[in-house]
Amino acid sequence: MGQNNSEPIAIPDRVAGCALTNPSSGRHGSLQYVNPACFINAVAPNQAFFSTAQPLGCDTTTIPIPAGASPLTCFNLLGNLGRNTVIGPGLFNLDYSMVKNNKVPKISENFAVQFRVEFFNVLNHANFAPPNVNNLSPFDGNGNPVPGFGQLTATQTPERQIQFALKITW
Repeated sequence: MGQNNSEPIAIPDRVAGCALTNPSSGRHGSLQYVNPACFINAVAPNQAFFSTAQPLGCDTTTIPIPAGASPLTCFNLLGNLGRNTVIGPGLFNLDYSMVKNNKVPKISENFAVQFRVEFFNVLNHANFAPPNVNNLSPFDGNGNPVPGFGQLTATQTPERQIQFALKITW
């Protein structure tokens, strides 16, 4: 999750009804694919659970609760965010090639010239790579939001490329 072993693993709670991804990411300038507003630090279900002594209750001695967080924030509690809940951006790629074979009998009965054009990513669709693996946790070890969490920073396919070839056989 992009954290070292000395920090607690923070599986956050999901905010109910919030869209985890921004569907327009990258198409209109915003590269924030994962919506950080949909994640909060894990919260204890009630005050009794929060106040129960360790190891069953919340550990309130090691990390102070960040400003603006719920007073029942519990860092040693696993949140309700399910496995494989956030899925990365899709991939769409279309390649195309054209070939024209020309026999030239004036030179030889086997002589031929082949002209080939190949288009890679012919529609020039931007295929964004999943968010950076070092920014997969919305909160750091202290429960503070990680800047850049869920941002798209690279593409996984190149832009449109065109290749021409001329092949002579005899």
